[in-house]
Amino acid sequence: MWVALDRSVRPVAGEPLRFPLRLRDATLLKLEGTKNLPEYRFDGMYGRQYHVLAGVDFGRPRPTGRMRRAAQAGPTGALTASLDPATAACRR
Repeated sequence: MWVALDRSVRPVAGEPLRFPLRLRDATLLKLEGTKNLPEYRFDGMYGRQYHVLAGVDFGRPRPTGRMRRAAQAGPTGALTASLDPATAACRR
């Protein structure tokens, strides 16, 4: 799983992300540089100050139900921690 946050001085455009993030709501793409590995991607805005791009890669063509359930907790938890002002101060 990976998360990229961009905080711009300009107004951020795009669809707001809906929490909790769910894999079933992600855009399903082919992982770049592979034949048939899927990437579940979230692209949108958080608040009016962050553009968020997040992805979940399983490393296999068909993730098991167990893998999907384990990953389901990841995007929301990681993204929420990244955007939380209380924890952001610790990373500076």
